[in-house]
Amino acid sequence: MNDAGFHFALDGKVGGLTLPNDGECHLDDQGYYTHSDFPSLGQLHEKLLERNVIIISRLRTRRLQAFSSHNGPWLTLTAYQRHSKRVAQERNVIPIFAVAKSKQRDDPALYQEVVNEFFPGGSVGTLASDSRNIIELVRSSYDKITSEIQLVDTVTAPIHVTYSAYCDGETLTPNSQNYSNIRLGNVIKFKLDSVTPDSELCSNGNGSLVCGICECNEGRYGEVCECDDTGSDETETLADSLPCQTSNSSLVCSGQGSCICGKCVCNKRQNPLEKITGKFCNCDNFSCRRDSADLICGGPSKGTCVCGQCECKPGYSGPDCSCPTSIENCLASTGKECNDAGHCECGVCMCNATLVYDGPTCEDCATCPAKCDRNRDCVQCLAYGTGISEEKCQESCPEGIDALWLAIGIIIGILLVGLALLLAWKIATYIYDKREYGKFLKELENARTDAYDYDVS
Repeated sequence: MNDAGFHFALDGKVGGLTLPNDGECHLDDQGYYTHSDFPSLGQLHEKLLERNVIIISRLRTRRLQAFSSHNGPWLTLTAYQRHSKRVAQERNVIPIFAVAKSKQRDDPALYQEVVNEFFPGGSVGTLASDSRNIIELVRSSYDKITSEIQLVDTVTAPIHVTYSAYCDGETLTPNSQNYSNIRLGNVIKFKLDSVTPDSELCSNGNGSLVCGICECNEGRYGEVCECDDTGSDETETLADSLPCQTSNSSLVCSGQGSCICGKCVCNKRQNPLEKITGKFCNCDNFSCRRDSADLICGGPSKGTCVCGQCECKPGYSGPDCSCPTSIENCLASTGKECNDAGHCECGVCMCNATLVYDGPTCEDCATCPAKCDRNRDCVQCLAYGTGISEEKCQESCPEGIDALWLAIGIIIGILLVGLALLLAWKIATYIYDKREYGKFLKELENARTDAYDYDVS
């Protein structure tokens, strides 16, 4: 507690202290401070916040008169002081100012104005000349602080926040940031509305933005107040619906949407994956053809539905994208597509009806000679030297395999397999014998140790 007069930055110049205050304490051996100028209100406030100190200041009114000119430094917040205000709000630091009476002027309200500017929530009281009521000031200020709630926001123009408070079901003062006479146990509920009058987001100021939603001015409507509600209802409805109709239909938005301000707003489906799109709501992604498994366009892996038509992915085709474009399933044993007796369609061979071939790959022929009959001439020619001529035999019959080389190859294969098996058996036997020998050596060592222990004992 100190009864000294209040000083502020630049007062020290009168005594020759021109060095700005650095926020540190510099005292000589005798306790005098001669290092730098007095601290500013912002510096003082910052130190109070660091130490969570509630100050009680005895200030004379005439001193305040010197500060509170129309452009005085007290009523103009610097960036540093605005930072101090913000930190004070975060740390809930509330100062108490005790104002001493003055012969020239006794105006605590002026002090309260300054305190409200620099220290939101701070209080001001009148201090007796002998300071006898200091304890009462502290007590009354504490009671006021503990029974009052103040809401503070940091929004800037053009945003405006409105407040509504309810105490135990009873509505308190509306649009007020201060609520007093709060008792212990009271439950306070607050309702805050963020309002931006004439917001640019609401069609260039045709409405107010309330909690992110446009509230349109009179005569405007639409999601962002983009529509003008002028003229007669019948004329306006007709004029608005015409841009929402196609040239060949009288349905508004194809019967799948609503016309708002001359634009179609398509209906929403219960299934969130089903979408209605298009300028006239004439497209969707669910009315395309389905395959045998009831999948739209064969499913996501085969195609997608775009405006009622299937757009197939690579490798698939057809109206429902169920047909593979690959001919792998249509290759005959000869390696030819459908045995050259048909064409591959949707992964299935469509055999030529004018030919005698049929079957999955158009290789079956009920009236064709059997394989033995087809190969009889070659067998007679190659095996017995009879039948067709030798020249024709060489042209139409495949060359036979030399039986000698075939036998040699089989014998060599059998020998290689036998050697491999023998080598594997040998390796397994070696590993087994090595393990058994290791066990034998360990048992022998244990036996020697036991005998040595017996002799010593």
